[in-house]
Amino acid sequence: MISWPIATPAAPPSQPHAKAPGWLRIGYCLIIALALLLRLMHVLIADVDSPVRGDAIQHVSYAWNLLHHGVFSSVPPDTGPVIADSFRDPGYPLFLAAVMALTPDWDAWYQTVLLLQVLLGVATVAGVLVLGRRLLPPGMALLAGLLAAVWPHHVVISGYLLTETLFGTLLVLALLLFSQAAARQRLRWWIAAGLGFGCAAMVNAVLLPFALLLGLVLLWQRRADRRQVLALIAVAALLPALWGARNATLATGLGSTDRALMNFVQGSWPDYHSSWREGLAGVAAGQRTQARINEEIDLLRRDRAQGLATMGARLAADPGRHIGWYLIHKPFLFWDWDIRMGYYDIFVYPTANAPFQNKAPWMALAAVFRAINPFLTGLTLIALACGALALLRRLRTGAPTLADPRDTTIAALLLLLLFGFLVYWTLQAEPRYAIPFRPLQCLLLAVAMQWAWWAWASRTVRGRIETKPAQP
Repeated sequence: MISWPIATPAAPPSQPHAKAPGWLRIGYCLIIALALLLRLMHVLIADVDSPVRGDAIQHVSYAWNLLHHGVFSSVPPDTGPVIADSFRDPGYPLFLAAVMALTPDWDAWYQTVLLLQVLLGVATVAGVLVLGRRLLPPGMALLAGLLAAVWPHHVVISGYLLTETLFGTLLVLALLLFSQAAARQRLRWWIAAGLGFGCAAMVNAVLLPFALLLGLVLLWQRRADRRQVLALIAVAALLPALWGARNATLATGLGSTDRALMNFVQGSWPDYHSSWREGLAGVAAGQRTQARINEEIDLLRRDRAQGLATMGARLAADPGRHIGWYLIHKPFLFWDWDIRMGYYDIFVYPTANAPFQNKAPWMALAAVFRAINPFLTGLTLIALACGALALLRRLRTGAPTLADPRDTTIAALLLLLLFGFLVYWTLQAEPRYAIPFRPLQCLLLAVAMQWAWWAWASRTVRGRIETKPAQP
């Protein structure tokens, strides 16, 4: 019997420690080379207008103040007193500050950051290939890696001073370490996996509760020693806890909770993105809507109860629209194509001369992905829903069904994507925020397609056996 998200023993993938055949190693090398070529060409050719803008202003300001003042502050250089705050997470500014310390010249620093992000993007693709090798037959592993290598959003994001590239790499690394822990069942690997999830949470705090959730599932399924699971949870929480202790000492300034409240309010307005664009264009109606949204954010920060009551009254005034927003439009928006809070299409900031803008093969690649993205989005949502229902059903029985390290890793992959999707569905769904999850989405799509093939093949074989005439 084949049970999603459990792998079937009828068609096992390659053993993770078995030597890959020559053609498979060649395929891995070609995909990694393609990933490097696409990202390197983009960052060398594309011209980003004023790359330090939007969120990048704060990231660079944090890095500058860390390096020159030893203070984590979003105050732009030479604009006022450097006051510590915690509005952004520290992981990416620390990365920028480390490069800044090595290359103090602006142009050299900027180019070094972009080249390092190219390497991070390629490492992410390599991680998908390794995970695919452990979870899937060779052909499907290559498909997952190829999708991750050429996905236009993931290629373009390397050229911006934004968190998505680093966060995506750490997500894949953490899952890879977890897969190793599930296979080896050694304490050091569980500690390494916890550190991976903790580092990812330092880049993007939305991941903070995930290690706890994953640990509870493992304990429920009795798939690991309790001491190992507790080590995973404790190590994952260590760095965020230290950062939280630092933030508790701050008397002023906006924090990560304020940012979450801001996104929560913004995400409850169906016309937030359109009004933001209208406001930038000087349209009075869009500016008025943005003013109302900001008033609601300020109220929620000052008075939680009153702010929630105001939000509730607004939602209740037009329930049909908001039910449709949360149940139909918003789930697809997260995995959608066009970045809403950005320049246009797949570009976050104004960008010129990018290969996806003026080179025919690149433009054709983007056109193909744009065309199939609705299908891939639907398949992703179906896979997440079916996997979640199957996992909940098995958790309810209390039976230890995750009997293979591959099954444990697939369940973790499913939980990670489902967790990220639900967080952004609750807050603000924006295709840019899905970019770090795209490589894992490619892996999940390959797993789902392989499972569908196994299910169809198993049913076909059963049908042939049942209809085979009895021998005289």
